[in-house]
Amino acid sequence: MDKKTFREQTLAKRSEIYNPEIDAKIISRFIDSDYYKNASKIFLYVSFGTEIDTHELIRQALRDGKTVAAPICVPKDRSMILCELKSFEDLVPGYCNIPTPPADAPRLNPKDLDLVILPGMAFDRDGSRMGFGGGYYDRFIESLPGSTPRVALIREAFVGPVPTEEHDRKADVLITESEIIETEEFKKKTAAVKTKTFIASRGKWGMRLGLETVGLLLDKLGNPERDLKYVHVAGTNGKGSVTTMLTKILVESGFKTGTYMSPALESFNERIRIDEQPIPDPVLIHLADRVQTAGAQLEAEGEPKPTGFEIETAIALLYFKEAGCDIWVFEVGLGGRLDAK
Repeated sequence: MDKKTFREQTLAKRSEIYNPEIDAKIISRFIDSDYYKNASKIFLYVSFGTEIDTHELIRQALRDGKTVAAPICVPKDRSMILCELKSFEDLVPGYCNIPTPPADAPRLNPKDLDLVILPGMAFDRDGSRMGFGGGYYDRFIESLPGSTPRVALIREAFVGPVPTEEHDRKADVLITESEIIETEEFKKKTAAVKTKTFIASRGKWGMRLGLETVGLLLDKLGNPERDLKYVHVAGTNGKGSVTTMLTKILVESGFKTGTYMSPALESFNERIRIDEQPIPDPVLIHLADRVQTAGAQLEAEGEPKPTGFEIETAIALLYFKEAGCDIWVFEVGLGGRLDAK
């Protein structure tokens, strides 16, 4: 079915099944969720017609002391300006008579949002959204960091296969009357965040000089560091530049090259690369689970907890070994017998 016909049928169905009690249950399920509880700055569109009624949700969020961002649509370039809504009573008629903040409302940066509530007529269980509104929301969604969850509040009758276009952006989570549906893509993204958070949390164990703990950890993992070719880059300044240049030379020379360095410029994954490509999240999660299991075994045996640096190092060694790298370029911590920290 083409999108235009589907939209017409959906509009008719939406009018037929409108039920304030169902909407109230959907809103209640959302308010009880961790998505709402853990967010301080929320984007909320103001519903009208037979959409999910977000009016009480907005009032509740304001009562809970959350920052509520509502949009002002700009028809000439199909963009949206985010403004802070101080009071529900401040809303004025906007584009297509959709309630909107006043023009002088304080502006908000979309990148500061913790959570985005998406409008939409219908969604797939994989989050695909059939948009309605000239692409305003799709452009807005595209401008947000990937870490900002997109949540759709939707009646169950509209969770099913939908025709989409290339510009239609996806939701991460669908909240209906009876269930919360996390998309597979969002589950993977969340798992990756938890993995990186776990590694970062081990930083609280601070610096530990010496190789004893990391050696015991690698023993548990089958000693992936043995019988391999390394280039160790040590020094006070310039390690990152030298590591990057060496990696480029080796890759251009045809060697499958593993690179381990820190800190990353944008994402954790950049610290561990093969042929200049960051480690994929699914591989990182899998290897981190193995290292975490080995670390837990050490702790159960009375050995010290592996630090974040030791965990990262073990992940990198496993990755390069199992991927069959020809040579590994390592930016070391302190070098020599004091390298692990």
